[in-house]
Amino acid sequence: MVNSNERGRAFEYKIAKEVEDFARKQKLGVEFGKSTERLNSKQKAYFDELDEDSKQNFGKGAKAFIFWLKEQDFFKDLKTIVIDRVADDEAKTDTGAVDLRLIFVNKANLKEIVNFSIKNESDSLCHPRLPSVPEQCGIKNAEIDKEYFDGYTNAWYAFMEKVKKEFPNALTYTEIDEQYEGHREKFLYKPLQLNLVKFLDAHKSDPQVAKAFFKYLVGKNNYYVIKNTEKVIELKKFFDIKEPKKFEISYPYIDKKGKTYFTSCLLSFDNGWKIKFRVHTASSKLYKLDGDPYITEKMDPLCINLFEKILIKVIKK
Repeated sequence: MVNSNERGRAFEYKIAKEVEDFARKQKLGVEFGKSTERLNSKQKAYFDELDEDSKQNFGKGAKAFIFWLKEQDFFKDLKTIVIDRVADDEAKTDTGAVDLRLIFVNKANLKEIVNFSIKNESDSLCHPRLPSVPEQCGIKNAEIDKEYFDGYTNAWYAFMEKVKKEFPNALTYTEIDEQYEGHREKFLYKPLQLNLVKFLDAHKSDPQVAKAFFKYLVGKNNYYVIKNTEKVIELKKFFDIKEPKKFEISYPYIDKKGKTYFTSCLLSFDNGWKIKFRVHTASSKLYKLDGDPYITEKMDPLCINLFEKILIKVIKK
């Protein structure tokens, strides 16, 4: 069974493979970056495990992407294309959101490098982890980092102690949800959010923090997002985005209809970007195999006014 993360990786593979196949059919030179063959081999296994409908869906999405590349004249007078897959460790330290670089080398040996972030049915900007938020903000102060991390771990351990007392036989979050709907939101997500909000609120007027955190969330370089959906792909142009100098933070998040979300806070940057921050557990399990608490979660940052901030092109499949 292929999970949502592996489905996303399978779509990344299909995009890279479709670019390679098209280039070879056009008798172009094809070269690979240092991680391309390794990632293609690993993610081909995810693609092969998909059901036939999903394979066809991803294939149509990849062909629609090729159509867009041709429409933009990327293949005009081309001699060689370098398909450079970006590994996770590099993405975290260097490229930000980028999953794929295509390097177009024309007949005059001039190079054009174009960056892409590849997503399947997802509008999330990235998937940051809560423990490293001070690092994401560019803060290198051990005392500040410890205060934040202590608040993070205290929230987790208080929740797990409560679980042991009230649900002694539960091994998964589903078992808790069946007995107490909203338990996670009230006793885990809210304390985690309050600790995050306290930290960010203390640094919201620091231009360096605003700039570093925004770049971490949105990306350090110009790039396109390729988002696959059932009937279309969306090409989102993240180019020349103005850097912020400060932000405001509000919790809980309240949507346009007035519904309150204790799972989320809202960051409003002074460059106009409004990013909702949702926290969710990254595993269905409460405990590791050795019985220790399974402390793991992800943040799901989503720009709620993205259509106002960047150019988005929709292409039918």
